[in-house]
Amino acid sequence: MTGKVHEGDKKSILSDVNSKAVLGSLHAGVGHTALNEILACLNIPVMSDTLFKRYEREVGPAIEKAAKESCQRAAEEERKLIIEKIDELCDE
Repeated sequence: MTGKVHEGDKKSILSDVNSKAVLGSLHAGVGHTALNEILACLNIPVMSDTLFKRYEREVGPAIEKAAKESCQRAAEEERKLIIEKIDELCDE
């Protein structure tokens, strides 16, 4: 295997570039098929559905954690702003 790698669940060796490709496709709102279309246009070997799912299971929990933290920060900010502006809100 060429390139940087990291250890996944069950001590499996995973490619950094594959993790980043799957993360990027999920972030862009596309999936396995769209990623493979891009890879094919770049003349890069495509990723099997099984391999995509393996990397999706790896990055999924990190995406969920980041989303929960973002929602928590937004809720805290909204609460803070409501408390600061309560008088203005009650006058309306």
